[in-house]
Amino acid sequence: FVRYKNMVGKGGMIAFHDIHPCFLRDMGNIQVDLFWEEIKHGYLRKEFIADKNQDGWGIGVIYV
Repeated sequence: FVRYKNMVGKGGMIAFHDIHPCFLRDMGNIQVDLFWEEIKHGYLRKEFIADKNQDGWGIGVIYV
């Protein structure tokens, strides 16, 4: 992401999937939610999560 974001034009977007925490993270397979929490506060963003109680899924969009 750190390298890729500089290739996105002004006004562009970068989307992430699986931004909502899920039980699979405990198995070490999915950590997108941890990365999302780390980077999202520094950008204009939008989250698409149907239910805050769901297990996993979700889309996060960062506006460049």
